[in-house]
Amino acid sequence: MRSPRSSRRGAEALEFALTLPVLLIILGGLIDFGWFATHQSAVHAAASVGARAGSITELGHDPEATAVLAVQRALESAQLEGVEVTAALFELPTSELAIQVEVEAPYSGLWGLVSLPIDYRGSAVMRMNEQPLLQ
Repeated sequence: MRSPRSSRRGAEALEFALTLPVLLIILGGLIDFGWFATHQSAVHAAASVGARAGSITELGHDPEATAVLAVQRALESAQLEGVEVTAALFELPTSELAIQVEVEAPYSGLWGLVSLPIDYRGSAVMRMNEQPLLQ
């Protein structure tokens, strides 16, 4: 005959075995979401860095190319693949020039537990600093 104590141990082990996979999936999802949030933040920061670099570049020295290069350098440590960067000058309603930088990269989860059908996207706009045109 079994003692009541040994049957309780078996029940506890069974409960643990049933709840462990659920807890691991939740933990993995949290880690995956943290991975997503880190990369999304890096993309936004890189867009801002690119817009700042382009805004302080003289118009004769191609501020768009400077902005794209600054974004690529800012994202080197993020190890994102397939990053698309666009930079364009445009005129504000106040007749001032501004530069807009947009960054897009495909989502890649750490483990794939959180499947998001979205991309990392970041955008920044900055007014061009007043500077003389190069001659």
